[in-house]
Amino acid sequence: RTLLILYAIITRAVVFLLQLVFSSFDFSTDAFKGPQEREGWVGRMFRGFSRWDSLQFLHIAKYGYTYEHSLAFFPFFPTVIRTGSSLLSTVSTGVIVSPDSIVIAAVLLNFVTFIISSILIYDISFTITSSVKISLISFFLFSINPASIFFSSIYTESVYCCLTLLGIRLLLSSRSSVLTLPLTTLLFSCSLLTRSNGLLNIGYIVFYDGLRLFGPRRDRLWDRNIGVQMFKIGAYLIRIGTAIVIIVLTLRVHSIRQRIRFCSETPKYLPQSIVEFGQEQNLKIVGTHVPWCSETSLVYPSFYSSIQDRFWDVSCFGYWKIQKIPCFLLAIPSLFFTFYCASRVINRLMHNGLEWLMNSHGDSLPFAIHSITLAIPALLIYNVEVFTRIVFSSSPFLYIELARIIHERTPNVASEDLGKPRMFPFLPYLLYRRDICCLISTYFFLYYSLGTAMHSSFLPFT
Repeated sequence: RTLLILYAIITRAVVFLLQLVFSSFDFSTDAFKGPQEREGWVGRMFRGFSRWDSLQFLHIAKYGYTYEHSLAFFPFFPTVIRTGSSLLSTVSTGVIVSPDSIVIAAVLLNFVTFIISSILIYDISFTITSSVKISLISFFLFSINPASIFFSSIYTESVYCCLTLLGIRLLLSSRSSVLTLPLTTLLFSCSLLTRSNGLLNIGYIVFYDGLRLFGPRRDRLWDRNIGVQMFKIGAYLIRIGTAIVIIVLTLRVHSIRQRIRFCSETPKYLPQSIVEFGQEQNLKIVGTHVPWCSETSLVYPSFYSSIQDRFWDVSCFGYWKIQKIPCFLLAIPSLFFTFYCASRVINRLMHNGLEWLMNSHGDSLPFAIHSITLAIPALLIYNVEVFTRIVFSSSPFLYIELARIIHERTPNVASEDLGKPRMFPFLPYLLYRRDICCLISTYFFLYYSLGTAMHSSFLPFT
């Protein structure tokens, strides 16, 4: 594990160096940048990590939700950053102060959660496949995944991925206890407070808790009398229902709090620079009447769909425009691999049957369902270019399935051969092949390097 951690650190160091070089190329954009502040040495060092949506999270961490459009970004990540920033300032006895402390806290948080996530990818892959080779390849793929810049930049990818994988790891654990479900519920609640698609993580609880109930065990549910069957099914439904209520309730609390703040007739106190910037950019600030104040919703905050539609064209076919063709082209590889890998999972299930599925921890079926559920709306509803970072941070699906493909195409390569060369173990070897392995390796290396360079230069790799 020490070697795995070292390798993950090296890949983060490469991303850091790339952003350091390319952040000096600052291409103009009309993206939100917030009120101008003096940039210190910390800001210059991590400038490439503070692009696009990173500026939204940094603004929320510094000032809270001051502008209406900021409500599209969920609170857990900026809250943790703000807390970490306060701790840094305290520990450094005032040497590191805001805004530098906020940037450092965000970069450190993403670095730590990325390292944890990389180890979790290995563990989950091994639990599912029982193959050291596949698990190692999954780990290597994760370490240089196409959304790598977003795992290091001040985005939610690393934190969200870590929370999700921790929850999945708990559900897959053979040593489940009475604390497994409460802890998983807590982790998935935090994931929903981090990103809107965290709601789909409820499906993992439904699937894996159901697998324990209906899966191959000595005390099979259907082997017992009807009373025991009804009791176990009832207990299962209560557990699932309670978990769903708790996960959704955490988001409702945030929704109610922001509704009170924005829909109040009395504007809250804001720094003059925030007010002036809002007026210059025609942004609605806290206390300003907003159209969603009279609307209600069941799960997501009433402001969420309204803001996504008005500011980001999130609606059915709302993104189907000529000028958005490059965005679709950018997402084609991740969409292709998602549907292709999902078809492989379905073929395995049809060939091996349900009994095999239950004996193999569900194989990659829940991950496949999850990824397809993300892919279809990406094609039809939300901004398709973000699908790459969403799918690569939401589950271990593509890492495991692409690793399976590479494993099948390299039968003569043993697990102990995967550590060479040291910088990018095994994967460069695939570039010389003339099959899908070359396609996978090229895709990962290209997006890992070029994507980092583009994003750091404020070019549209978002």
